[in-house]
Amino acid sequence: MKRIFYFIAICFIFSCNYSFDRGNLEDVLEYEKTYINVIADKDIDISVIEDNKTKVLDSFICDNSLYIHIFTEDNVEDVLVRLKSRNDIIIAEKDYVRELFSEPVTYSNTLNDKFVETLQYSYRTTNLGQSLEENGIGANDVFVGVIDTGINTNHPEISDVFEIGWSAFNQESPGVYSFIEGIDDDENDTDYIEIEAGEVWDGNPGEFHGGFVSAIICGKGNNEEGITGVSPVNTKLLVFKGFAKNSSGLYVSGSGSVWATYGAALRHLYGEDGTEDGGSWKAKNCPDMVLPINLSFGGPGISYFEANVISKLQSIDVLFVAASGNGHSNDFIFPASYPGVISVGAVDGDNKRAKFSTYSNNLSVVAPGVDIISMVGDDSYMLSSGTSFAAPFVTGLIANMLTHNKYLKINHIKQIIEDSAMDINTTGYDIFTGYGVVDVKKSVDVAKAYDEVAYTANERYTDKKLVVTLTNNGEALKGEAVYLYENDVLKFVATTDINGIAKFNYLEKIEYEVVASPDGNVTLEDGTSSKKIVNMDSTADVNIAMEFAY
Repeated sequence: MKRIFYFIAICFIFSCNYSFDRGNLEDVLEYEKTYINVIADKDIDISVIEDNKTKVLDSFICDNSLYIHIFTEDNVEDVLVRLKSRNDIIIAEKDYVRELFSEPVTYSNTLNDKFVETLQYSYRTTNLGQSLEENGIGANDVFVGVIDTGINTNHPEISDVFEIGWSAFNQESPGVYSFIEGIDDDENDTDYIEIEAGEVWDGNPGEFHGGFVSAIICGKGNNEEGITGVSPVNTKLLVFKGFAKNSSGLYVSGSGSVWATYGAALRHLYGEDGTEDGGSWKAKNCPDMVLPINLSFGGPGISYFEANVISKLQSIDVLFVAASGNGHSNDFIFPASYPGVISVGAVDGDNKRAKFSTYSNNLSVVAPGVDIISMVGDDSYMLSSGTSFAAPFVTGLIANMLTHNKYLKINHIKQIIEDSAMDINTTGYDIFTGYGVVDVKKSVDVAKAYDEVAYTANERYTDKKLVVTLTNNGEALKGEAVYLYENDVLKFVATTDINGIAKFNYLEKIEYEVVASPDGNVTLEDGTSSKKIVNMDSTADVNIAMEFAY
Protein backbone atom coordinates (compact mmCIF):
# COMPACT_ATOMS: atom_id res chain seq x y z
CA MET A 1 0.00 0.00 0.00
CA LYS A 2 1.48 3.33 -1.02
CA ARG A 3 1.55 6.15 1.50
CA ILE A 4 0.26 9.55 0.45
CA PHE A 5 1.75 12.71 1.91
CA TYR A 6 0.41 16.25 1.96
CA PHE A 7 2.07 19.65 1.98
CA ILE A 8 1.94 23.17 0.53
CA ALA A 9 4.85 24.23 -1.69
CA ILE A 10 5.84 27.84 -2.08
CA CYS A 11 8.39 28.73 -4.72
CA PHE A 12 9.87 32.19 -5.11
CA ILE A 13 12.91 34.33 -5.78
CA PHE A 14 14.69 35.06 -2.53
CA SER A 15 13.86 38.46 -1.09
CA CYS A 16 14.35 39.79 2.41
CA ASN A 17 10.62 40.57 2.37
CA TYR A 18 9.71 36.87 2.09
CA SER A 19 10.32 34.06 4.57
CA PHE A 20 11.89 30.73 3.61
CA ASP A 21 14.15 27.98 4.94
CA ARG A 22 15.76 29.83 7.87
CA GLY A 23 18.21 27.00 8.44
CA ASN A 24 19.80 27.87 5.12
CA LEU A 25 19.52 31.67 5.29
CA GLU A 26 23.17 32.46 5.98
CA ASP A 27 24.33 30.22 3.13
CA VAL A 28 21.93 31.92 0.69
CA LEU A 29 23.05 35.40 1.73
CA GLU A 30 26.71 34.45 1.47
CA TYR A 31 26.16 33.03 -2.02
CA GLU A 32 24.67 36.32 -3.25
CA LYS A 33 27.64 38.17 -1.77
CA THR A 34 30.18 36.12 -3.70
CA TYR A 35 28.73 35.14 -7.13
CA ILE A 36 28.04 37.40 -10.11
CA ASN A 37 26.47 36.91 -13.55
CA VAL A 38 27.80 38.90 -16.49
CA ILE A 39 26.87 39.30 -20.14
CA ALA A 40 29.72 40.81 -22.12
CA ASP A 41 31.05 41.41 -25.61
CA LYS A 42 32.06 37.99 -26.97
CA ASP A 43 35.59 39.30 -27.68
CA ILE A 44 36.26 40.48 -24.13
CA ASP A 45 39.52 39.33 -22.59
CA ILE A 46 38.18 37.63 -19.47
CA SER A 47 41.53 38.04 -17.75
CA VAL A 48 40.65 41.72 -17.23
CA ILE A 49 37.79 40.58 -15.00
CA GLU A 50 39.99 38.49 -12.75
CA ASP A 51 42.33 39.51 -9.97
CA ASN A 52 43.65 37.84 -6.85
CA LYS A 53 40.17 37.90 -5.29
CA THR A 54 37.91 37.45 -8.34
CA LYS A 55 37.79 34.38 -10.60
CA VAL A 56 35.82 33.40 -13.71
CA LEU A 57 34.16 30.04 -13.01
CA ASP A 58 32.30 29.46 -16.25
CA SER A 59 31.63 31.13 -19.59
CA PHE A 60 30.08 30.36 -22.94
CA ILE A 61 29.24 32.25 -26.12
CA CYS A 62 25.64 32.71 -27.17
CA ASP A 63 24.38 34.99 -29.94
CA ASN A 64 27.60 37.06 -30.12
CA SER A 65 27.69 37.66 -26.38
CA LEU A 66 29.75 35.97 -23.67
CA TYR A 67 27.84 34.73 -20.63
CA ILE A 68 30.13 34.65 -17.59
CA HIS A 69 29.80 33.27 -14.05
CA ILE A 70 32.13 34.86 -11.49
CA PHE A 71 33.20 34.15 -7.92
CA THR A 72 34.66 36.94 -5.81
CA GLU A 73 36.07 37.24 -2.30
CA ASP A 74 36.03 41.03 -2.67
CA ASN A 75 33.08 43.29 -1.79
CA VAL A 76 30.49 42.29 -4.37
CA GLU A 77 29.15 45.84 -4.75
CA ASP A 78 32.65 47.16 -5.51
CA VAL A 79 33.18 44.43 -8.11
CA LEU A 80 29.83 45.26 -9.76
CA VAL A 81 30.78 48.93 -9.97
CA ARG A 82 34.09 47.99 -11.60
CA LEU A 83 32.45 45.66 -14.10
CA LYS A 84 29.66 48.04 -15.03
CA SER A 85 32.18 50.78 -15.80
CA ARG A 86 33.60 48.76 -18.69
CA ASN A 87 32.30 49.38 -22.21
CA ASP A 88 32.53 45.68 -23.06
CA ILE A 89 30.21 44.64 -20.19
CA ILE A 90 26.48 44.63 -21.02
CA ILE A 91 24.96 43.31 -17.79
CA ALA A 92 26.55 42.62 -14.40
CA GLU A 93 24.42 41.64 -11.40
CA LYS A 94 24.44 39.38 -8.37
CA ASP A 95 23.58 35.76 -9.08
CA TYR A 96 20.25 35.96 -7.28
CA VAL A 97 18.92 32.84 -5.57
CA ARG A 98 15.47 31.29 -5.95
CA GLU A 99 13.99 29.06 -3.27
CA LEU A 100 11.76 25.99 -3.32
CA PHE A 101 10.08 26.16 0.09
CA SER A 102 7.98 23.34 1.50
CA GLU A 103 7.04 21.65 4.73
CA PRO A 104 5.76 18.07 4.21
CA VAL A 105 3.16 16.69 6.61
CA THR A 106 1.92 13.10 6.80
CA TYR A 107 -1.53 12.64 5.23
CA SER A 108 -3.77 10.18 7.08
CA ASN A 109 -5.31 8.29 4.16
CA THR A 110 -3.81 5.13 2.72
CA LEU A 111 -5.25 4.45 -0.71
CA ASN A 112 -5.32 1.45 -2.99
CA ASP A 113 -7.67 2.61 -5.73
CA LYS A 114 -6.88 4.35 -9.00
CA PHE A 115 -6.06 7.97 -8.26
CA VAL A 116 -7.40 9.13 -11.62
CA GLU A 117 -10.87 8.10 -10.43
CA THR A 118 -10.50 9.58 -6.96
CA LEU A 119 -7.85 12.11 -5.96
CA GLN A 120 -6.99 13.34 -9.44
CA TYR A 121 -9.97 15.70 -9.60
CA SER A 122 -8.37 17.72 -12.41
CA TYR A 123 -9.31 14.83 -14.67
CA ARG A 124 -12.92 16.01 -14.33
CA THR A 125 -12.86 19.72 -13.45
CA THR A 126 -10.82 20.72 -16.51
CA ASN A 127 -12.45 18.25 -18.92
CA LEU A 128 -9.14 16.43 -19.26
CA GLY A 129 -10.88 13.06 -19.10
CA GLN A 130 -13.40 14.04 -21.76
CA SER A 131 -10.63 15.28 -24.04
CA LEU A 132 -8.59 12.09 -23.68
CA GLU A 133 -11.69 9.99 -24.32
CA GLU A 134 -12.90 11.94 -27.38
CA ASN A 135 -9.70 13.39 -28.84
CA GLY A 136 -7.06 10.98 -27.59
CA ILE A 137 -3.49 12.17 -28.04
CA GLY A 138 -2.25 13.35 -31.43
CA ALA A 139 0.33 11.59 -33.58
CA ASN A 140 3.05 14.25 -33.29
CA ASP A 141 6.02 13.62 -31.00
CA VAL A 142 6.64 16.66 -28.83
CA PHE A 143 9.22 17.69 -26.24
CA VAL A 144 8.65 19.55 -23.00
CA GLY A 145 11.18 20.97 -20.54
CA VAL A 146 11.18 21.27 -16.74
CA ILE A 147 13.63 23.47 -14.82
CA ASP A 148 13.45 22.25 -11.24
CA THR A 149 15.07 19.84 -8.73
CA GLY A 150 15.73 16.99 -11.15
CA ILE A 151 13.89 13.66 -11.23
CA ASN A 152 14.10 9.96 -10.49
CA THR A 153 14.16 8.61 -14.04
CA ASN A 154 13.15 5.15 -12.78
CA HIS A 155 9.68 6.09 -11.52
CA PRO A 156 7.04 4.24 -13.61
CA GLU A 157 5.20 7.50 -14.36
CA ILE A 158 8.12 8.97 -16.31
CA SER A 159 10.65 6.19 -16.98
CA ASP A 160 9.37 5.84 -20.55
CA VAL A 161 9.05 9.57 -21.30
CA PHE A 162 12.42 10.83 -20.04
CA GLU A 163 14.57 11.97 -22.99
CA ILE A 164 17.63 13.79 -21.65
CA GLY A 165 18.64 16.24 -18.95
CA TRP A 166 21.40 18.48 -17.66
CA SER A 167 22.36 19.37 -14.12
CA ALA A 168 24.11 22.43 -12.72
CA PHE A 169 25.40 20.18 -9.94
CA ASN A 170 27.90 17.35 -9.84
CA GLN A 171 26.55 14.26 -8.10
CA GLU A 172 29.76 12.97 -6.60
CA SER A 173 27.95 10.01 -5.02
CA PRO A 174 24.22 9.31 -4.63
CA GLY A 175 22.64 12.45 -3.16
CA VAL A 176 25.96 14.28 -2.67
CA TYR A 177 25.93 17.44 -4.81
CA SER A 178 28.30 20.32 -5.51
CA PHE A 179 27.70 23.31 -7.77
CA ILE A 180 29.65 22.94 -11.01
CA GLU A 181 32.51 25.24 -11.78
CA GLY A 182 32.51 25.19 -15.54
CA ILE A 183 36.26 25.79 -16.08
CA ASP A 184 38.55 23.14 -14.60
CA ASP A 185 42.15 23.49 -13.41
CA ASP A 186 43.40 23.13 -16.98
CA GLU A 187 40.97 25.86 -18.15
CA ASN A 188 38.86 23.37 -20.06
CA ASP A 189 35.11 23.92 -20.19
CA THR A 190 33.46 21.11 -18.18
CA ASP A 191 29.86 21.97 -19.20
CA TYR A 192 26.70 20.98 -17.34
CA ILE A 193 26.37 17.38 -16.20
CA GLU A 194 24.24 15.18 -18.46
CA ILE A 195 21.39 13.29 -16.78
CA GLU A 196 20.80 9.83 -18.23
CA ALA A 197 18.07 7.22 -18.03
CA GLY A 198 18.28 4.99 -14.98
CA GLU A 199 19.71 7.73 -12.75
CA VAL A 200 18.27 9.34 -9.62
CA TRP A 201 18.68 13.11 -9.26
CA ASP A 202 16.08 13.90 -6.59
CA GLY A 203 16.83 11.51 -3.73
CA ASN A 204 17.37 13.96 -0.88
CA PRO A 205 14.66 15.39 1.42
CA GLY A 206 12.68 18.12 -0.35
CA GLU A 207 13.94 17.26 -3.84
CA PHE A 208 10.77 15.50 -5.02
CA HIS A 209 9.48 18.77 -6.56
CA GLY A 210 10.84 18.24 -10.08
CA GLY A 211 9.46 14.74 -10.45
CA PHE A 212 6.11 15.81 -9.01
CA VAL A 213 5.87 18.58 -11.62
CA SER A 214 7.01 16.32 -14.46
CA ALA A 215 4.37 13.65 -13.82
CA ILE A 216 1.60 16.26 -13.86
CA ILE A 217 2.77 17.21 -17.35
CA CYS A 218 3.34 13.83 -18.95
CA GLY A 219 2.91 11.03 -16.43
CA LYS A 220 2.25 7.80 -18.28
CA GLY A 221 -1.42 6.90 -18.69
CA ASN A 222 -3.04 3.47 -18.69
CA ASN A 223 -0.13 1.81 -16.88
CA GLU A 224 -2.12 0.80 -13.79
CA GLU A 225 -0.06 3.27 -11.75
CA GLY A 226 -1.23 6.33 -9.83
CA ILE A 227 -2.07 9.15 -12.25
CA THR A 228 -2.18 10.21 -15.87
CA GLY A 229 -0.40 13.30 -17.09
CA VAL A 230 -2.16 15.96 -19.15
CA SER A 231 -0.19 14.75 -22.17
CA PRO A 232 0.43 11.08 -21.30
CA VAL A 233 1.56 9.84 -24.73
CA ASN A 234 3.97 11.09 -27.43
CA THR A 235 5.55 13.61 -25.06
CA LYS A 236 9.25 13.42 -24.19
CA LEU A 237 10.75 15.11 -21.15
CA LEU A 238 13.83 17.36 -20.94
CA VAL A 239 15.06 17.91 -17.38
CA PHE A 240 17.20 20.82 -16.15
CA LYS A 241 18.33 20.46 -12.53
CA GLY A 242 18.77 23.97 -11.13
CA PHE A 243 17.96 23.19 -7.49
CA ALA A 244 19.72 20.75 -5.15
CA LYS A 245 19.52 19.84 -1.47
CA ASN A 246 21.83 17.82 0.74
CA SER A 247 20.92 14.80 2.86
CA SER A 248 19.70 17.12 5.63
CA GLY A 249 17.26 18.86 3.30
CA LEU A 250 19.26 22.11 3.15
CA TYR A 251 20.04 23.84 -0.12
CA VAL A 252 23.43 23.23 -1.69
CA SER A 253 25.41 26.37 -2.53
CA GLY A 254 24.22 27.68 -5.91
CA SER A 255 20.82 25.98 -5.70
CA GLY A 256 18.14 28.05 -7.38
CA SER A 257 20.59 30.69 -8.60
CA VAL A 258 19.90 32.30 -11.96
CA TRP A 259 23.03 30.68 -13.41
CA ALA A 260 21.95 27.24 -12.19
CA THR A 261 18.33 27.53 -13.31
CA TYR A 262 18.81 29.01 -16.78
CA GLY A 263 22.39 28.32 -17.86
CA ALA A 264 21.91 24.80 -19.22
CA ALA A 265 18.70 25.68 -21.05
CA LEU A 266 20.32 28.63 -22.83
CA ARG A 267 23.49 26.74 -23.59
CA HIS A 268 21.89 23.60 -25.00
CA LEU A 269 18.69 24.92 -26.57
CA TYR A 270 19.79 28.20 -28.12
CA GLY A 271 23.06 27.20 -29.74
CA GLU A 272 26.84 27.27 -29.61
CA ASP A 273 26.63 24.67 -26.88
CA GLY A 274 30.04 23.12 -27.14
CA THR A 275 29.16 20.36 -29.62
CA GLU A 276 31.46 19.85 -32.56
CA ASP A 277 29.19 21.55 -35.07
CA GLY A 278 28.02 24.23 -32.63
CA GLY A 279 24.36 23.31 -33.19
CA SER A 280 21.78 23.37 -30.44
CA TRP A 281 19.77 20.44 -29.11
CA LYS A 282 16.54 22.13 -30.17
CA ALA A 283 17.77 22.81 -33.72
CA LYS A 284 18.58 19.13 -34.10
CA ASN A 285 15.46 17.66 -32.50
CA CYS A 286 12.49 20.05 -32.82
CA PRO A 287 13.61 23.01 -34.92
CA ASP A 288 10.18 24.11 -36.15
CA MET A 289 7.96 23.24 -33.20
CA VAL A 290 7.23 25.17 -30.02
CA LEU A 291 9.02 23.74 -26.97
CA PRO A 292 7.16 24.50 -23.71
CA ILE A 293 9.28 24.81 -20.54
CA ASN A 294 7.82 24.77 -17.05
CA LEU A 295 9.07 27.19 -14.39
CA SER A 296 7.52 26.39 -11.01
CA PHE A 297 9.51 29.05 -9.18
CA GLY A 298 9.61 32.82 -9.11
CA GLY A 299 9.14 35.86 -6.94
CA PRO A 300 9.39 39.63 -6.62
CA GLY A 301 12.21 41.44 -8.32
CA ILE A 302 13.49 41.55 -11.89
CA SER A 303 16.71 39.87 -12.95
CA TYR A 304 17.97 41.45 -16.16
CA PHE A 305 20.10 38.38 -16.80
CA GLU A 306 17.02 36.17 -16.47
CA ALA A 307 14.97 38.47 -18.73
CA ASN A 308 17.70 38.33 -21.37
CA VAL A 309 17.77 34.51 -21.36
CA ILE A 310 13.98 34.21 -21.60
CA SER A 311 13.82 36.65 -24.50
CA LYS A 312 16.54 34.79 -26.41
CA LEU A 313 14.87 31.42 -25.97
CA GLN A 314 11.48 32.83 -26.96
CA SER A 315 13.05 33.84 -30.27
CA ILE A 316 13.57 30.15 -31.11
CA ASP A 317 10.00 29.14 -30.15
CA VAL A 318 10.52 28.25 -26.51
CA LEU A 319 7.30 28.96 -24.59
CA PHE A 320 7.68 29.50 -20.85
CA VAL A 321 4.89 28.63 -18.41
CA ALA A 322 5.41 29.97 -14.89
CA ALA A 323 3.72 29.78 -11.49
CA SER A 324 2.11 33.08 -10.50
CA GLY A 325 3.33 32.70 -6.91
CA ASN A 326 1.96 31.75 -3.49
CA GLY A 327 2.04 35.19 -1.89
CA HIS A 328 -1.79 35.55 -1.76
CA SER A 329 -1.45 39.19 -2.86
CA ASN A 330 -1.53 41.48 -5.88
CA ASP A 331 2.09 41.36 -6.96
CA PHE A 332 4.41 41.21 -9.95
CA ILE A 333 6.14 37.84 -9.76
CA PHE A 334 9.04 36.90 -12.03
CA PRO A 335 9.56 35.04 -14.31
CA ALA A 336 5.76 34.87 -14.59
CA SER A 337 5.52 38.59 -15.42
CA TYR A 338 7.97 38.73 -18.33
CA PRO A 339 6.48 39.35 -21.82
CA GLY A 340 5.22 36.23 -23.58
CA VAL A 341 5.29 34.03 -20.46
CA ILE A 342 2.04 32.28 -19.51
CA SER A 343 1.41 33.09 -15.83
CA VAL A 344 -0.68 30.47 -14.03
CA GLY A 345 -2.56 30.77 -10.73
CA ALA A 346 -4.25 28.00 -8.73
CA VAL A 347 -7.80 26.81 -8.05
CA ASP A 348 -9.17 24.00 -5.91
CA GLY A 349 -11.40 21.05 -6.75
CA ASP A 350 -14.47 23.31 -6.81
CA ASN A 351 -12.77 25.67 -9.30
CA LYS A 352 -12.46 28.37 -6.65
CA ARG A 353 -9.30 30.48 -6.49
CA ALA A 354 -6.79 29.16 -3.97
CA LYS A 355 -6.30 31.62 -1.14
CA PHE A 356 -2.51 31.45 -1.53
CA SER A 357 -2.55 32.15 -5.29
CA THR A 358 -0.83 35.42 -6.22
CA TYR A 359 -2.74 37.60 -8.68
CA SER A 360 -1.91 40.52 -10.96
CA ASN A 361 -2.79 42.08 -14.30
CA ASN A 362 -0.25 39.70 -15.90
CA LEU A 363 -2.11 36.56 -14.79
CA SER A 364 -3.14 34.49 -17.80
CA VAL A 365 -5.23 31.56 -16.48
CA VAL A 366 -5.71 29.37 -13.42
CA ALA A 367 -5.45 25.58 -13.10
CA PRO A 368 -5.77 22.91 -10.40
CA GLY A 369 -3.23 23.59 -7.65
CA VAL A 370 -4.83 22.46 -4.36
CA ASP A 371 -4.45 18.88 -3.07
CA ILE A 372 -2.76 17.72 -6.26
CA ILE A 373 -1.53 14.14 -6.41
CA SER A 374 1.64 13.19 -8.24
CA MET A 375 4.77 11.04 -8.06
CA VAL A 376 7.60 10.96 -5.51
CA GLY A 377 10.50 8.60 -4.92
CA ASP A 378 10.81 5.28 -6.72
CA ASP A 379 7.13 4.33 -6.97
CA SER A 380 5.17 6.46 -4.50
CA TYR A 381 2.69 9.32 -4.66
CA MET A 382 1.94 12.40 -2.59
CA LEU A 383 -0.64 15.17 -2.23
CA SER A 384 0.58 18.76 -2.52
CA SER A 385 -0.66 22.31 -3.06
CA GLY A 386 0.78 25.40 -4.74
CA THR A 387 0.87 27.35 -7.96
CA SER A 388 3.98 25.24 -8.56
CA PHE A 389 1.59 22.44 -9.49
CA ALA A 390 -0.93 24.54 -11.40
CA ALA A 391 1.71 25.69 -13.91
CA PRO A 392 2.67 22.18 -15.11
CA PHE A 393 -0.98 21.40 -15.80
CA VAL A 394 -0.90 24.18 -18.41
CA THR A 395 2.49 23.04 -19.67
CA GLY A 396 1.02 19.59 -20.18
CA LEU A 397 -1.99 21.07 -21.96
CA ILE A 398 0.33 22.82 -24.42
CA ALA A 399 2.14 19.54 -25.10
CA ASN A 400 -1.22 17.82 -25.63
CA MET A 401 -2.26 20.51 -28.12
CA LEU A 402 1.02 20.18 -30.01
CA THR A 403 0.60 16.43 -30.42
CA HIS A 404 -2.51 17.27 -32.44
CA ASN A 405 -1.10 20.29 -34.28
CA LYS A 406 2.65 20.87 -34.52
CA TYR A 407 2.24 24.16 -36.38
CA LEU A 408 0.87 26.15 -33.43
CA LYS A 409 2.95 29.19 -32.48
CA ILE A 410 3.49 30.86 -29.12
CA ASN A 411 1.10 33.78 -29.57
CA HIS A 412 -1.71 31.54 -30.80
CA ILE A 413 -1.21 28.88 -28.11
CA LYS A 414 -1.48 31.54 -25.41
CA GLN A 415 -4.67 32.94 -26.93
CA ILE A 416 -6.28 29.53 -27.54
CA ILE A 417 -5.80 28.55 -23.89
CA GLU A 418 -7.12 31.90 -22.63
CA ASP A 419 -10.10 32.05 -25.00
CA SER A 420 -11.04 28.45 -24.16
CA ALA A 421 -10.88 28.94 -20.39
CA MET A 422 -13.95 28.63 -18.15
CA ASP A 423 -14.82 32.02 -16.66
CA ILE A 424 -15.30 31.61 -12.90
CA ASN A 425 -15.12 35.08 -11.40
CA THR A 426 -16.38 38.37 -12.82
CA THR A 427 -17.43 38.22 -16.46
CA GLY A 428 -14.42 38.46 -18.74
CA TYR A 429 -10.81 38.95 -17.65
CA ASP A 430 -10.03 39.73 -14.02
CA ILE A 431 -6.77 39.96 -12.10
CA PHE A 432 -7.71 37.18 -9.65
CA THR A 433 -8.29 34.31 -12.09
CA GLY A 434 -7.16 35.75 -15.43
CA TYR A 435 -9.29 34.40 -18.26
CA GLY A 436 -10.50 31.53 -16.06
CA VAL A 437 -9.87 27.82 -15.45
CA VAL A 438 -8.18 26.00 -18.31
CA ASP A 439 -10.50 23.75 -20.33
CA VAL A 440 -8.47 20.92 -21.84
CA LYS A 441 -11.23 19.64 -24.11
CA LYS A 442 -12.05 23.02 -25.61
CA SER A 443 -8.37 24.01 -26.02
CA VAL A 444 -7.55 20.76 -27.82
CA ASP A 445 -10.68 21.05 -29.99
CA VAL A 446 -9.58 24.50 -31.13
CA ALA A 447 -5.98 23.37 -31.66
CA LYS A 448 -7.13 20.50 -33.88
CA ALA A 449 -9.27 22.82 -36.00
CA TYR A 450 -6.75 25.65 -35.93
CA ASP A 451 -6.86 27.95 -38.96
CA GLU A 452 -3.86 30.29 -39.01
CA VAL A 453 -5.51 32.78 -41.38
CA ALA A 454 -8.64 33.03 -39.25
CA TYR A 455 -6.68 33.28 -36.01
CA THR A 456 -4.32 35.90 -37.38
CA ALA A 457 -7.30 38.06 -38.28
CA ASN A 458 -8.51 37.97 -34.67
CA GLU A 459 -5.32 37.44 -32.70
CA ARG A 460 -4.81 39.20 -29.38
CA TYR A 461 -1.04 38.72 -29.24
CA THR A 462 1.35 39.64 -32.01
CA ASP A 463 4.42 37.74 -33.13
CA LYS A 464 5.96 41.08 -34.11
CA LYS A 465 8.58 42.48 -31.78
CA LEU A 466 8.83 45.86 -30.16
CA VAL A 467 12.45 46.89 -30.73
CA VAL A 468 13.77 49.84 -28.70
CA THR A 469 17.23 51.27 -29.43
CA LEU A 470 18.99 53.52 -26.90
CA THR A 471 22.02 55.63 -27.77
CA ASN A 472 23.93 58.42 -26.06
CA ASN A 473 25.84 60.78 -28.33
CA GLY A 474 25.72 58.12 -31.02
CA GLU A 475 27.07 55.34 -28.77
CA ALA A 476 24.94 52.31 -27.88
CA LEU A 477 23.63 52.27 -24.32
CA LYS A 478 24.15 48.69 -23.10
CA GLY A 479 22.46 47.01 -20.16
CA GLU A 480 19.87 49.76 -19.70
CA ALA A 481 16.31 49.09 -18.54
CA VAL A 482 13.38 49.88 -20.83
CA TYR A 483 9.91 49.96 -19.25
CA LEU A 484 6.57 49.24 -20.88
CA TYR A 485 3.36 50.69 -19.44
CA GLU A 486 -0.30 50.08 -20.23
CA ASN A 487 -2.57 52.96 -19.15
CA ASP A 488 0.14 54.19 -16.75
CA VAL A 489 0.47 50.73 -15.16
CA LEU A 490 3.86 49.03 -15.44
CA LYS A 491 3.57 45.81 -17.47
CA PHE A 492 7.02 44.69 -18.62
CA VAL A 493 10.74 45.44 -18.45
CA ALA A 494 13.54 44.57 -20.89
CA THR A 495 17.25 45.39 -21.07
CA THR A 496 19.38 46.61 -23.94
CA ASP A 497 22.02 44.35 -25.47
CA ILE A 498 25.50 45.14 -26.76
CA ASN A 499 23.99 47.17 -29.60
CA GLY A 500 21.75 49.18 -27.29
CA ILE A 501 18.67 47.21 -28.37
CA ALA A 502 15.88 45.95 -26.08
CA LYS A 503 13.19 43.62 -27.42
CA PHE A 504 9.70 42.79 -26.18
CA ASN A 505 8.09 39.59 -27.48
CA TYR A 506 4.46 38.50 -27.85
CA LEU A 507 2.76 41.68 -26.70
CA GLU A 508 -0.94 42.37 -26.98
CA LYS A 509 -2.05 44.33 -30.04
CA ILE A 510 -2.68 47.52 -28.06
CA GLU A 511 -1.03 50.84 -27.27
CA TYR A 512 1.87 50.93 -24.81
CA GLU A 513 3.98 53.66 -23.29
CA VAL A 514 7.73 53.05 -23.70
CA VAL A 515 9.90 54.70 -21.04
CA ALA A 516 13.69 54.81 -20.60
CA SER A 517 15.73 57.02 -18.28
CA PRO A 518 19.42 56.06 -18.37
CA ASP A 519 21.28 57.74 -15.48
CA GLY A 520 18.05 59.58 -14.68
CA ASN A 521 17.84 61.35 -18.04
CA VAL A 522 14.27 61.74 -19.36
CA THR A 523 14.92 64.14 -22.26
CA LEU A 524 16.16 63.09 -25.68
CA GLU A 525 18.72 64.87 -27.85
CA ASP A 526 15.94 66.65 -29.77
CA GLY A 527 14.40 67.97 -26.55
CA THR A 528 11.41 65.61 -26.51
CA SER A 529 10.45 63.26 -23.69
CA SER A 530 11.90 59.76 -23.43
CA LYS A 531 8.33 58.51 -23.00
CA LYS A 532 6.95 57.29 -26.33
CA ILE A 533 3.56 55.84 -27.34
CA VAL A 534 3.56 52.77 -29.59
CA ASN A 535 0.77 50.68 -31.12
CA MET A 536 1.56 47.00 -31.47
CA ASP A 537 -1.29 46.34 -33.91
CA SER A 538 1.25 46.24 -36.70
CA THR A 539 2.15 43.99 -39.62
CA ALA A 540 5.88 44.43 -38.94
CA ASP A 541 8.24 44.81 -36.01
CA VAL A 542 7.78 48.17 -34.30
CA ASN A 543 11.07 50.09 -33.98
CA ILE A 544 11.65 52.97 -31.58
CA ALA A 545 14.93 54.90 -31.40
CA MET A 546 15.74 57.03 -28.35
CA GLU A 547 18.79 59.22 -28.86
CA PHE A 548 20.14 60.82 -25.69
CA ALA A 549 22.89 63.43 -25.35
CA TYR A 550 24.27 63.70 -21.83
